Amino acid sequence: MNITNKNVQLGKNKELQTAMNARQFTKAVNLAFTILKNNPMDYNTLFYLSKAYIKLNEKEKAHKVIKRLLVLLNNAKDWGPLYYLAKLQLQSTQTAGNTATAKKLLSLTTLDNTRKCSVYRLLRDNYVLTGNMRQAIKYALKCNKLSNQPADYSKFLFLLHYLRFIKRKHFFAESTSIQKLFTRVKQFHHEPRSARQTTKIRIGYISPNFNKHAVALFVYHLIANYNKKDFEVYCYANCKEDPISNQLKQFPEKWINISGMDAEKIAAQIYNDKIDILVDLAGHTNNNALAVLVQKPAPIQMTGIGYFNTLGIKQVDYFLTDIYCDPIGENDNYFTEKLIRLPHSHLCYTPLNAHPPAKPAPCIRNGYITFGSMNFFSKINITVIKTWQKILDNVPHSKLLLKDKIAGYEYTLNYIKKHWQKNGIDISRIEFQPASPDYIKSYYNIDIALDTFPYPGGATTCDALYMGVPVITLAGERHGSRFGYSLLKNIGGMDTCIAFSIEEYIYKAVQLAQNYQKINAYHLNLYEKMLNSPIMNADIYMKDIQKAYKTVWKKYIKSGKTIIHCRY
Repeated sequence: MNITNKNVQLGKNKELQTAMNARQFTKAVNLAFTILKNNPMDYNTLFYLSKAYIKLNEKEKAHKVIKRLLVLLNNAKDWGPLYYLAKLQLQSTQTAGNTATAKKLLSLTTLDNTRKCSVYRLLRDNYVLTGNMRQAIKYALKCNKLSNQPADYSKFLFLLHYLRFIKRKHFFAESTSIQKLFTRVKQFHHEPRSARQTTKIRIGYISPNFNKHAVALFVYHLIANYNKKDFEVYCYANCKEDPISNQLKQFPEKWINISGMDAEKIAAQIYNDKIDILVDLAGHTNNNALAVLVQKPAPIQMTGIGYFNTLGIKQVDYFLTDIYCDPIGENDNYFTEKLIRLPHSHLCYTPLNAHPPAKPAPCIRNGYITFGSMNFFSKINITVIKTWQKILDNVPHSKLLLKDKIAGYEYTLNYIKKHWQKNGIDISRIEFQPASPDYIKSYYNIDIALDTFPYPGGATTCDALYMGVPVITLAGERHGSRFGYSLLKNIGGMDTCIAFSIEEYIYKAVQLAQNYQKINAYHLNLYEKMLNSPIMNADIYMKDIQKAYKTVWKKYIKSGKTIIHCRY
């Protein structure tokens, strides 16, 4: 290559990098092809090309480029290229290949603890994607042993909810261990009503999910339908905003996007805003607010809705629940927070779309039963799929419809199918559908929805009920395994869909499947029952939750409690 051509090539490389940084992915693809004409095995260009394809959702094209990278890096022993290749494979859901590359990284002798943690995170996330939670937790634990990052520990706690035999006392012990990661934290000083003369209670909501996310379906009324005579609402959004955000932000007194701000600045903002009750809506999920909450920027702090267990930190006072998820006297000892039990549901569902017209159950036209689940495949563990297989075995000619984005990735789906087949699952009885924008209409093709366990559906269960589809659910002991139970109890008259053991779950699914007329009645009438229940009745829900806010605020004022600056 002469000097002129080399300079042109360097210029194109810079232009490609600029296009990627500017998120101009189509332009980046065109530039990459121009560069590859002269240098078809240039690692950096292939890397950018595959990443651009992933961003453009061109998964198969990305996979072909990754194959070229695998050949190019077959004998590589450098950390950088191999690590970014493993990341690319995860992003394009080429999971089996990702495991091999990531494990190859672990064989390098030059790895320090920071790099080992990076590889463990890749392996953890890889196994989550395919539903192999035991392996995911194995690598989460390896990461935790080397990392002092609260985000890694939060991920570990979240993943424990996928395991059925984790006892509540074990959950509690693991959850409270996170406190040791927040040493020498400065807390704010509070005195009741010290610097603000108003009778209104100022509520602050903090969440990374004030956008198109399942949690947003359950927070709309908190933000849109509060009593403005008694309350003021401030929202702290730790997310990239979208049309859902734009809809939500019109309601509160104040909306602050805190993305990119450090925890100290966020806490100072909340403190200076004189928030009375700060409500965390994320718990231990991604991009959570733990580093803010431990600074106690509000005199009263509570958590709930977006997470389903104790946070394990002493700075949070209350956990929001209901009498069905946490019956009186059942789970109090497994929370560092005091439980606030709403008398109906602690969730109030707002669908994204207007309700399509009710239709007869598909079994009426098909002559056979279609079971279904729209939950993430990561929730479908081997016990769940074996349970569903037993249901299919006892309902002749029935089939199972599963819908998730992973069904659109052939490579990953084949990996899951093979894993299930090794465990005796008849794949021929299952129809796999990829996620789609109009996914809710897929419920028109399902007679009976089957809930996952121990990690049940929340938004997906509400979507099913909203579309008139009955849901068979298995109620566990802990809060996070009782969503379906709580939702069905709030609708009322659906005890025939609630089970307390796997055997009962199978029995009730099979019994319902034999009664086409009852299934059809659900499909034609369940929407109206859902609409009039506390799950969708904002007046009932807001009355319950605002009463709870007033109660804890009154208790705090009466106590004369002062929180002072401290270090521990």
